[in-house]
Amino acid sequence: MFVVLLCLVVVVLAIIVARLQRSTTDANPVESVKPLPPTKAPVQAQTGALVPKQNALGPKPFRGWTWKTIAFMDVETTGLTAHDRVVTLAIILLNVPTVNEGETRVELTFEAIHRIYNPGRDCNPVASGIHGHSDWELRHQPFFVEEAKEVANLIGRVDLVVCHNAEFDLRFVNREFAKASMPPVAAQSFCTMEGDRRTHSGSASLNNVIRQLGLKREGGKHGALEDAWLAMNVFFLLQGATAGLPFSTFTEDQTKLQNLRDVPPMPEGHLPPRKRAPRHRSSENVA
Repeated sequence: MFVVLLCLVVVVLAIIVARLQRSTTDANPVESVKPLPPTKAPVQAQTGALVPKQNALGPKPFRGWTWKTIAFMDVETTGLTAHDRVVTLAIILLNVPTVNEGETRVELTFEAIHRIYNPGRDCNPVASGIHGHSDWELRHQPFFVEEAKEVANLIGRVDLVVCHNAEFDLRFVNREFAKASMPPVAAQSFCTMEGDRRTHSGSASLNNVIRQLGLKREGGKHGALEDAWLAMNVFFLLQGATAGLPFSTFTEDQTKLQNLRDVPPMPEGHLPPRKRAPRHRSSENVA
């Protein structure tokens, strides 16, 4: 009997000790390390053909960068085949800041173009659902060849072209340059999709990657300018810089298609024949 009572006492004491330990742990929980919120510095907008923009960031991530000017680019197309064409094009030009000793903040200066083009062919229905531009609207827009020199001049200023799926975007842009008798993009390229695949598991689609950054699209459709901006955020993250800059850095007016032409009412019945793209006037190389 004495042995049984002794065992019961031991069990009760063990229960009391366990409860005391649990209450102590609850009163002093271990603190988890949380990431700092993304920097959202005020933006200073200016006017101009390419709309320069500025945003302040810490200088540390930019030390050691060999690139002086970077183009973040995205295109929307009529489809995925070798016969498909560019529908919209966006390029955000970043002038990489020079970091001086002792600086705590640096200014990022952006330039941007956002263009729409007549592809000269119907869009795949899936592609139309993604970019949201109707065939009738696209028929009344300028052809890429009409602005190819300007686009080539802009890309010719950069040391690096960054895209999410760079192989896809550069293939389509280079195809348009070839049709205008211009050389392909010569700058070094970086693919943020491949960069993300090297550092994270799971889908490397832009939608999935931006969710990891805590970002989301501000519009329902895929816009080339917003996708280029999101690719810039992914690139910053992969380079150890601040990610999470909001697309609202651009004003509503600045996100509009800069070369959009008016579209007349759609006629009833059969549509008129398509206009043909003008022939290029020169095959000179563009720097």
